[in-house]
Amino acid sequence: MSFIPVKSDTCKGALPPPKAAANPAGGPTAPRPEVAANLAGGPAACVLMPLCKARTGKKVKVACVHGGRGLCARMAALGIYPGVEMHLVCNGCVRVNGGVLSLGKDISGKIIVTPSV
Repeated sequence: MSFIPVKSDTCKGALPPPKAAANPAGGPTAPRPEVAANLAGGPAACVLMPLCKARTGKKVKVACVHGGRGLCARMAALGIYPGVEMHLVCNGCVRVNGGVLSLGKDISGKIIVTPSV
């Protein structure tokens, strides 16, 4: 499984298309600097991955929850919603807001996270 480098912390954060600059010579143009930095994996890039693929012992930040209304409501009730930082204690166990939750592989596969600094 490959991970997707994106510009923002959202699930729908795809890279914008390169904007063509006016070139008086009529030749090819370079993409905007921020787009070029993202394509090269520069400082603006981040990585989206499912929680089940995150490394144990690392802190992650929730980008989104892929699921129906019921799953999203249940995760929000447990304190897992976009923007929340979690610490991955072990495979399937996360520390959120001072408590430890055990999540199944199916559920943790639907929680999309980014590495937290």
